[in-house]
Amino acid sequence: MEAEMAFIEKTIDSSIVYEGPIFKIRKYKVESVNGEPAYRDILEHGGGATMIAIKDDGKILAVRQYRKTLDRVVLELPAGKRDPGETTRETAVRELREETGYLAHDVEYLTTIDPSVGYSQEMLDIYVCRGLTEGETDFDSTEDLDLVEYGADEFYDMVLNNKIQDAKTALAILFARAKGEI
Repeated sequence: MEAEMAFIEKTIDSSIVYEGPIFKIRKYKVESVNGEPAYRDILEHGGGATMIAIKDDGKILAVRQYRKTLDRVVLELPAGKRDPGETTRETAVRELREETGYLAHDVEYLTTIDPSVGYSQEMLDIYVCRGLTEGETDFDSTEDLDLVEYGADEFYDMVLNNKIQDAKTALAILFARAKGEI
């Protein structure tokens, strides 16, 4: 049985309704499946990288940081937004050093995820980082992160037991386990 093609909305009009330092929000007027106009608010984001940084002893680096969106501290893998003109591999190396102080000598692409397809164009590339050399952090002036380490099995169990709800972190750990990286 052949699958039917989903309806593709035609853009009638669009305009930027918000522009900030990290993302823009564009309002689309589209032709919906019933022929009537509908509106879509889409967050335009340049993407970024998430890193599974594995030390020589097998421990995985993670950060704890307060997230205003949830009004609580969240445990997550190091990650960051891509700067203009930067590849996501370059983002991974830079953000890992900034957030953890570690420099990765072996950086391998694992997968790409679209974390919030209902309202965002953000795409995150996930990298496995090994051959780590410890150094100094270089936080953004408004960042405050606590560096922590967990074994691969402990991290995997935290994902399965809903102790980690951050989507990029959960998916990165699940992909890394499925592909035999951790």
